[in-house]
Amino acid sequence: MNAMKVLHTIAARDWGGIACRVVDQALWTNRNGHECWLACPSDSAVAAGARRAGVPTIGFDFDRPFAPSTILALRHLVRRLDCQVIETHTGRCANAAMFCRDRAVVIRTRHTTQTVKPSLTRYLRWRMAWDWTIVTADVIAQDLLAAGLVPHSRLDVIGEWAAERFFDRSSWPVWRAETRQSLGVAEDDILVGSVGMLRPEKGFDHLLRAVATLSTRCPRLKTVIVGSAAGDAGWEHHLRSLASELGLDGRVIFTGYRSDVAPLLQALDLVAVPSTFEAQSRVIPEAFASARPVVASDVGGIGELVLDGVTGWLVPPASPESLSRVIASVYEDPGQALAIRTVAGRFATERLTIDAGMHAHMAVYEAAWACRRTSPFRHLVLSDLRSRAAPVNR
Repeated sequence: MNAMKVLHTIAARDWGGIACRVVDQALWTNRNGHECWLACPSDSAVAAGARRAGVPTIGFDFDRPFAPSTILALRHLVRRLDCQVIETHTGRCANAAMFCRDRAVVIRTRHTTQTVKPSLTRYLRWRMAWDWTIVTADVIAQDLLAAGLVPHSRLDVIGEWAAERFFDRSSWPVWRAETRQSLGVAEDDILVGSVGMLRPEKGFDHLLRAVATLSTRCPRLKTVIVGSAAGDAGWEHHLRSLASELGLDGRVIFTGYRSDVAPLLQALDLVAVPSTFEAQSRVIPEAFASARPVVASDVGGIGELVLDGVTGWLVPPASPESLSRVIASVYEDPGQALAIRTVAGRFATERLTIDAGMHAHMAVYEAAWACRRTSPFRHLVLSDLRSRAAPVNR
């Protein structure tokens, strides 16, 4: 195949790392001679964010993936778009898409390190329902292989990447000056920052406890947390209250959701990824591409990117003491941080570009298309159910 028509599907409603990655994929695909769409719930934050970014977006409800109306509506959409590839990014949309394998290649992309719960139906779906599996970290691949859920021959690891804007060195000095000014941070302050949804597993409470222990030792240390809560704002309130309880008023900045991550990273002297649960954080390749040093929890697939003492620092999860030691070392020894970020920047340039990631995706599409098999489920979609199919929301 030369030009491809690709449909991405997301059943989730909240904006997050998966949606960001898919938007990157769709924009790259459409810029490079192919056609690409995203199907997701029309009233979701995912749809709103994708449309703002310029991704052709189709409203689709995956809440009942096994309902005949959902299956027939998706089949109608695939036929109308004449797409050759469906790449699914969440469980419910993957379950619906498996009934379209007679019309397109179905790729199941898994973004989480959560273990697949054992059951016969899940085992059969993973073994038979999709043409190929992509995972975003090697640790996920090893888990699926150990459970016998996918054959090695139809499994590829394509990790996170950084978009082109993060590599734009010509903009870095201006971004740093303007962003620090907007945040009220002086140039001689040391600014530690984290980017992500405000959820417990992101570990921002551990970061706050870490910086609180350094108030006397590092008097010019400030912290910024970039992100918003998904749905319930209770955890955001908890973090703000915790910052006050720890005596960090005036030293911690909560920016809320920001789309200008590249300029924000330039304002930082250290990027912290204190997650207690993570596959491969998107912000790590972005920080590497921005030549910002990274300290991260040694969980999930993070160690596949952050090589301790080489491209960054790894610390145990939920360990404010370990975090504080690294933060203090960056504060007191900027030369060490410079050496780390130089190596990390080179690593990003060589291996973590969106071009590299998307060429890998295209190779998977080509391989899956080459060994395309007829869906064993096509006969389950009965013609007398067509009248009950829900119309595609546009």
